[in-house]
Amino acid sequence: SYSARSDLGGGVLLTLCHPFDYLRWFFGKVSSVLASDGRNGGLEIDVEDTADVILNFKSGVLGNVHLDYLEQPSEHNMRIIGEKGVIYWDNSNGLVKWYQEPLKKWNEIRLSDEFDRNEMYLSEMKHFLSCMSKHNQPICNLDDGVENLRIVLGAKESAKKGRLVNIL
Repeated sequence: SYSARSDLGGGVLLTLCHPFDYLRWFFGKVSSVLASDGRNGGLEIDVEDTADVILNFKSGVLGNVHLDYLEQPSEHNMRIIGEKGVIYWDNSNGLVKWYQEPLKKWNEIRLSDEFDRNEMYLSEMKHFLSCMSKHNQPICNLDDGVENLRIVLGAKESAKKGRLVNIL
């Protein structure tokens, strides 16, 4: 498929770039990136199958994103570490946990038994069609895509040159 071929825009950085989107939504613009990538898994593909990216946000937040085609079973999660606790999210089951340092206590929210993951995709398609037919503004616009691509291309440049790349 396209994800395994450089001539079709594949590789983990371009294919699995969604964390860059939601991290920007949480923490704002990314000012620079430092990345390392490689073909580490013995897959017969001509693109990177693994990448680690450090994101420096304009707000001062530092982020670390690991992407790979290799992990079995695959995981997709996020941890936000702050002075007063930790927030953890697991995409596979929708679990959100947070630790409050002052209270020394974990709290959690689980998805409802009625949650249907397919509804997210159906809602996304309905929103897209609404934007096309009714000219509604998309939730995720072209500027979001441009910013995400700027991060990916900066990460690719950083991995190639072995240095920090400013993207603002």
